[in-house]
Amino acid sequence: PQTGQCESGGGSCNVDADCNDNTLKCQGGTCVSKCEGVVCDTARGQTCEPTTGTCVGGAATCSTDADCDQMNGEVCDTTVGECRGGVFGDCTTNDDCASGLECAAQAGVCLKPCTQLAECDLDEQCGGVLPGYCLPNYCKPTPSGSNPLVQAADYMGSCTIAGSNTPGICVGPIPTGPNFENGEFGICFGGGQAAPGAACSTEASHGAADACDKGLCNPQMQGATTGTCLAWCQMLDGQNCAPVGGQNQTCTPLVGLVGACIPQVDTPADSGATCTPQQNAGDLAPCVEDHVCIDPANPNGGMNTVCTSWCDRRNPQCPTGTCQQVFQDDTILGLCLN
Repeated sequence: PQTGQCESGGGSCNVDADCNDNTLKCQGGTCVSKCEGVVCDTARGQTCEPTTGTCVGGAATCSTDADCDQMNGEVCDTTVGECRGGVFGDCTTNDDCASGLECAAQAGVCLKPCTQLAECDLDEQCGGVLPGYCLPNYCKPTPSGSNPLVQAADYMGSCTIAGSNTPGICVGPIPTGPNFENGEFGICFGGGQAAPGAACSTEASHGAADACDKGLCNPQMQGATTGTCLAWCQMLDGQNCAPVGGQNQTCTPLVGLVGACIPQVDTPADSGATCTPQQNAGDLAPCVEDHVCIDPANPNGGMNTVCTSWCDRRNPQCPTGTCQQVFQDDTILGLCLN
């Protein structure tokens, strides 16, 4: 039975090309099989693909994504009840990919095919570096140049969407690991025709009447596909959200400095002033822009609640206290705590 362990091919070499065989690689001056040392999950029916040296085939039964190897890009394809490659999951054939995805041979990953932008999500573009596929659309003011999916654009400024004549909005900065774009990036979001405060669909695509214009669709409840449009905003940029229907709005954080505008009381409390925290989903935000109502000495339930300033951990400035991390893995946004 195949174990993924393959026999050496022999012959001396300096580089793979010296082996004159696409199933061999140069290792330690000797031509060996690309499957040398590769251990596949034979219990799932995986085998080592001889020209790439990667494990392919096989499938585990599943009912949710949690049943699959998510660290390696697998998702549960519920149409067949098997774990298969999700977007950017490794593949060699279409059978390796979940339903609705294809194996982009030139990249060796699963992607959603497209012929027009409407087939892609609002944070995607149709084409670009891989024509015919929905691709992520990243942006930041000064890209590193190492990733062709990252374009140059100011945060909250216009950005280009392949397959569209209408520009998107570069939403960021979003924290990431140090090995991708030096720790931060943005996403170029497209939109539709629904204004802030209007009804929308979380499943709407580019240009749709029920897709938000320069905003996101906030679902009515968890799992709902309909909701209300909230305008994008950036924390700590010195600008206030525009009113919606005569109601004040304030920027509340989502991730990094990316925020969404939510309703605010008519006369918000100043920084450091006593306040009453929001208790229910419909409660208005009680504080001025870039503040939240908490106890800065005990943010997890303290009773002495005052309007407390958010801060940028990369350039920490606080009216009182120190800029401290409050969200796991968020290297950008912090709170000024005592």
